[in-house]
Amino acid sequence: MSNLTKITLDSTLGDLPLNDFQVSPTTLGQVIANQFEQRPGLPGVIIADDSRILGMISRSRFKEEMSKAYTQEAFLKNPIQNFLNLSNRKFSYLQIPDTEKIDAAVRLALGRASKDIYEPIVVIFKDENLPNFKAYFLLEFQTLLLAHSYILTLSNRKVHLYKVEAQNYLLKLREEQEKIKEYSKIIRGQKQLIEQRHQLLEKQQFKLFKQSQDISKLNKRLTQIGQLLSLQGKKAFQTTYAGVNAICSNTNEIVDIGKLLSEELLTIRTASQLITELSHQVRHLAVQAAIIANKSGTELDGFSQITSEIGKLMSQTLEAGRKTDQIADEFRLRLEELTESAQSGTKVARSLIRKIKEAEIEFAQIIQIETCVINGTTDNLEIPIEEMPEAPQELVEKISRAEKTLSELKELVKYKESVPLVEKIKRALEHHNKTKVK
Repeated sequence: MSNLTKITLDSTLGDLPLNDFQVSPTTLGQVIANQFEQRPGLPGVIIADDSRILGMISRSRFKEEMSKAYTQEAFLKNPIQNFLNLSNRKFSYLQIPDTEKIDAAVRLALGRASKDIYEPIVVIFKDENLPNFKAYFLLEFQTLLLAHSYILTLSNRKVHLYKVEAQNYLLKLREEQEKIKEYSKIIRGQKQLIEQRHQLLEKQQFKLFKQSQDISKLNKRLTQIGQLLSLQGKKAFQTTYAGVNAICSNTNEIVDIGKLLSEELLTIRTASQLITELSHQVRHLAVQAAIIANKSGTELDGFSQITSEIGKLMSQTLEAGRKTDQIADEFRLRLEELTESAQSGTKVARSLIRKIKEAEIEFAQIIQIETCVINGTTDNLEIPIEEMPEAPQELVEKISRAEKTLSELKELVKYKESVPLVEKIKRALEHHNKTKVK
């Protein structure tokens, strides 16, 4: 028996070990008997004429007929066709193509009559390229059963493997089911968490909506505040300009007071000079009176008393001149202080004008930023550095005139002599009046 280990579940009859013993119908029976003796594994013989099969005689039936005394001499010395004609009337044989599956061939073989069930099977080979060509081989029924048994063994093994795999898959399935249960719990937890987050998001969305409404109200309020600030700022700037004008007016008044003080100082200086001249004359008279008194002797006692009174008058006159000079010096100091105060006022006025300009620029920038915030265009916000606007020309001219007059007045009060001081003050007043008229 050939090895059947190469057979698979998909094997056909062509994959099984087959026997090749085919003779023509004219072959003598003795030749066939000799082949059966020489080849004990030969299951039978096929009688064919060219590519056409005429019949099949199995070993068991050939021996059965040869065991009869009256047929042995008749069949051995004659062509096998005679034996075939006799056996075809009693027995039949099964023909199956080589492409038939083994399990199907077993069913066909087992479907034969009981007297033919163990007979060999004729396997027919065909070639698609040669449709008229056919080859015939013999297959033992025992070989077919062994092959089928081997296939069943393979099937059982495969079924067992399938069962093992099925059990493994079942275990894995149970594990996966457990995992799915765990995942389901996790998913339910995540779903609850998502729902909670969704509710939280809805609350936050509602809160953001309310905040946006509040922000919108605040923007409107900021707009109103900005408009109010703009109005109040303009009023404040106007008030500040009015204050600067008042400072300039006060500076002009200080200048006028300085003029009056200069005139009073001139009067005091003139009086001081008259007192000084008078004191010199009194001194001169006193000296002359003393000389005359010394020459006249005791006769002029009353005149000496007059001389003494003149001396006292001279002393008093000198004291009055000294006090007058002291008062004039104090007037000069007060005039210098007044001049410095007026200059400080003009500096403050200029500083206020500069601060007003800067405040106007900053206020305009604040209004611009507020407008951009309300309109939502703060991304490309650019605050231009603007030039300071020019202050009112009239106000600047007033401050300049006051500064110039104060500078001249400050220089004039440095003179200790009254006449040059008065002349300088007069020229300064005339220049100031001309500038004011212009």
